[in-house]
Formats: sequence, structure tokens, C-alpha cells
Amino acid sequence: EVARQVRERPVMRFDQMLHRVLPYAPNVPVPLAINALRDASIEWCCGTLCHQRWFTLTPAASVIVPFGDGETLVRITAVKDRVVRPASALEEAEGPVIVYDGQTPTGHQFLFNEPPAVDVMVRMALRPSEDAVSLSDSVYSEFAKDVADGAIAVLLTMPEVDWTNEGTGSYHRARFEDRMNTIAAKVTTAWAGAPVKIKPSFF
Repeated sequence: EVARQVRERPVMRFDQMLHRVLPYAPNVPVPLAINALRDASIEWCCGTLCHQRWFTLTPAASVIVPFGDGETLVRITAVKDRVVRPASALEEAEGPVIVYDGQTPTGHQFLFNEPPAVDVMVRMALRPSEDAVSLSDSVYSEFAKDVADGAIAVLLTMPEVDWTNEGTGSYHRARFEDRMNTIAAKVTTAWAGAPVKIKPSFF
């Protein structure tokens, strides 16, 4: 079965974000700057869990969740009336359990030890994949400066290149980490009152 999900979201390509980093490292090759933006985006989304979406898992023993192009799972953050367990615990599970079983060519696979009789709503935190060419526009519109700080730090702390600047790079890295911690705390607080019963997540 294939999960139903919300409509596709607009995205911002990494090559459209170059103006935020190239002035700080004017001699850096464009592909390297794009890689830095991707790496910073991945770290930001993993560290803050700011990019969360709801998916509807249809009644079946196995469900494929087709995330958007260039997106992958960080973790399940909420599920109604199910306990999240690692795949290795499926056979020993007691009660209704949902399991993340990895990525397939068409999406991410989830298993149920007891197939649900009705749809199950699951909230998942996502991030760009390692080969992504874009970032969700919802993340970019709110956190573009923060992602840029992370990318600038990556570029400027590269050793023995024309654009190396350890002092400025460390400054941007500190700003990136400080904001990441702040936003992570805000995300946790914002979801704490969500109207769906949150169960423990184990990955």
C-alpha cells in the first residue's frame, strides 16, 4: 500500500541560495558551495526537527511512504495509538506497533505487527537526502540565514584553500549551533501540545 500524504511542497534549489554564501568565499567552486549548503541543510533539519509533515498510513501490513523528491526520514515524531519500535523488535512486540523498515526504490517502508483497521496518522521529521538538489521552501523561508551560516562555516574552515578564514568560519559556526539549539527547543515546545497522542520513538 502507498500512504496518502499532504500535497507537494514548493522547494528552493541550492543553486538559488548561492548568493547567501559566495560573498564570504568568492573563489569557491560552485559545486563545492552547493555541497556545503546541502550539508548544512541536512544538519539543520536533523538538529532542529523543524521540517515535520503528517502522513496517513492506510490499513495494510506494509505501507510505503513516498516522500518528496530529495527528502528522507530523520525520525517519526508522533503516531496515534501505536508504539514505535526498531525493525528488530517487531516479532517480540506486544500490542500495536509500527516499525520503520528502511528505504525502497519508491519510498520508505513501514510495517505493522497488527495491521490497523483504520487509517493511522503519523508525523515525521524529514531532511534533504545526500543527493538532494533543493530544500523545502518552508524551511528556507524561515531559516535561510541559519542554513547559510552553517554552509559558510563549512567553506571557511576548509584547510589550505584560497578562501580559508578560520576566525570568520568559527564565528558563523557558533551562530549556526546557537540558533539550532534555540529552534530545536522551540520545535519541541510547539509540538508538546499537539492533539495527537505521542508515543516514544526509538530511532
